[in-house]
Amino acid sequence: MELQPQNLEPLQSQRIAVLGYGNQGRAHALNLRDSGMDVLVGARKGTGAERACEDGFVVRSFLEAAEQASILVFTLPDPVIPKVFQHCCPALGGGKALGFAHGFAYHFHEIERLPDAHYFLAAPKGAGVILRENYEKGTGLPVAIAAESATNPGRAWEIALSYAYAIGACGVPLRTSFEEETVCDLFGEQSVLCGGLMYLMEAAFNTLREAGYSEEMAFFECCYEVQRIMEVFLRFGPAGTVRRVSPTAFFGGVTRGNRVLNPRLSEELHGLLSEIQKGDFGREWKKELSEGGKIMESAEVRLRHSAWQKTFERMREVLVEPV
Repeated sequence: MELQPQNLEPLQSQRIAVLGYGNQGRAHALNLRDSGMDVLVGARKGTGAERACEDGFVVRSFLEAAEQASILVFTLPDPVIPKVFQHCCPALGGGKALGFAHGFAYHFHEIERLPDAHYFLAAPKGAGVILRENYEKGTGLPVAIAAESATNPGRAWEIALSYAYAIGACGVPLRTSFEEETVCDLFGEQSVLCGGLMYLMEAAFNTLREAGYSEEMAFFECCYEVQRIMEVFLRFGPAGTVRRVSPTAFFGGVTRGNRVLNPRLSEELHGLLSEIQKGDFGREWKKELSEGGKIMESAEVRLRHSAWQKTFERMREVLVEPV
């Protein structure tokens, strides 16, 4: 990842306010500053504000940050963004650029579309800690960008592209839309990353454990090796992967995999996608929040006390990669 001066020109002479100093916010702020940008942080009093001060940033309230910056980036959790946006709304007009790390609040009209503001999205494809680590190593992360503006779309895209480079995009940022990024991101989380894959690993782990095999071996074979096969997949692709596993693994996978993920899978996946597109999931998520997060709390308690978690904790030292 090598930044060129022309990549950053649209952000130069601008003051950027990063609102929120959590997982994504801290990485964005640090990377922007190291790219030579003028950055301040908007945060409530508490851990985030204290950490931003320790990192050497000027810290202001959300409204003060909005008043003092020409570019504002909302890196807060999706449910919090609408409240902070509404609070800061008097200071958000006048041609300012309003950025987001995820398109949920914008796409589902949780925030107002101000006629004289430029909206942009810069969504790194990885957690904030990885974004920061990769920036420091000079490798970067893929970043998806989108932009909308009623008055100057070209300017909005210019800022989005420049911002992506400033936070550490590797290669050319992927152009998308707020709608596409939001729907694809939610679908990927639900169907694979935090849904399907987690349930598949746990079910496979429990199948071996219940058949009398050791929890340690079950964890290695059904959980730990997911990381290893994905390293091969992301380097060589699907066809390259099957050429780099054993013939036994290849044959077993192509003849048994579709028995685990059976023909009903396609129907269920289309159902998940439809729920996201129609806003059903968004409404369900808001209801969960209004009821105090009961479903999430119950799931977290179950996982915390599961054999799966306890096995991981016993094996933590074995799983640590040598430096």
